[in-house]
Amino acid sequence: MDHEIESATSLDAVRADTDTAPRGRPFAKGASGNPYGRPLGARNKSTLLARALLDEGTRDITDRVIALARAGDPLALKLCFERILPRKRDVAITLDLPPVESIADCSKAIAVVIAAVAAGELTPKEGRVLITLIEGQRRCTDYDEMERRLTAIEAAIAQRNAELGAGQRW
Repeated sequence: MDHEIESATSLDAVRADTDTAPRGRPFAKGASGNPYGRPLGARNKSTLLARALLDEGTRDITDRVIALARAGDPLALKLCFERILPRKRDVAITLDLPPVESIADCSKAIAVVIAAVAAGELTPKEGRVLITLIEGQRRCTDYDEMERRLTAIEAAIAQRNAELGAGQRW
């Protein structure tokens, strides 16, 4: 028991002797040793050094890659082509679709897209994008139809209640 008390007091003495920050959270929550943080746009020293080395050797590296590409090196050819011809982005799709004004029109338009994919006029990915757009139009048409029907039902209920009188409700 006395040994435990002595060890506890000796630990307190060791803690008091050390002026190091406590383990875990050395700063109060919301406060730090650098309240303003790293300045915007500040770069690591290693990043700055690497950038400086690349800037110095850019011309030599480029000349070497072009020379290797001309010699037929496949990796160098790939690097050059990726810089000369960037990846293909989305392009406009031309396809004669019927006007989509009702839910039945959506089915016809989707059939046209599927036929174009089957004929090789569109890629499957382009067909999927078009079908997604047509489905979005169908949902909008569906919502418009539901709203129109709900408004008609509410109007019919209001008219029926007016006919029945104030004491009776339908």
